[in-house]
Amino acid sequence: MAEYLLRARLEAQGLGADVRVQSAGLSALPGSPISAGAQAVLERRDIVACGEHAAATVTADRLAGADLILTMTAFHKMSIEQSYPEVSEKLYTFVQYATGVSHRDIDDPYGGDEARYEEAATQIEGLCERIVERLRTRLGKSAEIPLQ
Repeated sequence: MAEYLLRARLEAQGLGADVRVQSAGLSALPGSPISAGAQAVLERRDIVACGEHAAATVTADRLAGADLILTMTAFHKMSIEQSYPEVSEKLYTFVQYATGVSHRDIDDPYGGDEARYEEAATQIEGLCERIVERLRTRLGKSAEIPLQ
């Protein structure tokens, strides 16, 4: 969900062509479709391309090619850091990058009911706004891009 929500926010702010967003999981089964709960929550937000999603796993090549790596939890961050210490300079939790607070995670709704997916999506959306502002600054883009 974070991939699609962040991408949608970037596009709404005129930064969609400047930032490529991809997701990968530590224990994802490559090629698996998006969960029904995540798809339903995203489609309610008019994000319909998510139905074509295919899961990917974290790999050294994928991480090396990234300028910024955001994880949903501190455990995910720690796991990546232990396996790929060379990426630690560009590795943050989603909450940490958005707010500077490092002790909060985004709860994984996988396997839960739609209400859990909705709660996670709402958390992610709130943080996306701050992440987009940081990325805008990092890219040196004018703040004169109209906010929507």
